[in-house]
Amino acid sequence: MDFLNQVKKTATDVAQKVAQKSGELVEVSKIKYEIYDLNSDIKKLYTEIGKLVYAKMKDSHDLPDEVAMKCEIIEAKLASIEALKNKEKNLKQQITCPVCKRECSEEDEVCPYCGADLAVSVDAEIRNNEF
Repeated sequence: MDFLNQVKKTATDVAQKVAQKSGELVEVSKIKYEIYDLNSDIKKLYTEIGKLVYAKMKDSHDLPDEVAMKCEIIEAKLASIEALKNKEKNLKQQITCPVCKRECSEEDEVCPYCGADLAVSVDAEIRNNEF
């Protein structure tokens, strides 16, 4: 009987230690998650501050040279993005199939999806864009 009592006591002790460690892990996870949330909030605030400084630069030139230079780099990158978007738009030059309404290349004579004649659709789009 002594052996069974010892096994029962050991099992109870192990279960209590496991429960204690599980509780500690949950608390550690909560702390890490809270730290992550706070760091995310800080990053958002840094971004908002940066946008405010950038907006101020556009209205006045009272910023330190280093900040003004970075703002000019942003302007150049924004212009590059706009140019790339225009280039992408010009490359795509797609038309909409009159039957299945999917986007097709301007070079396609028939829709690759449903086989509809696209020449009629191209003529209609050209006429619509002339007005």
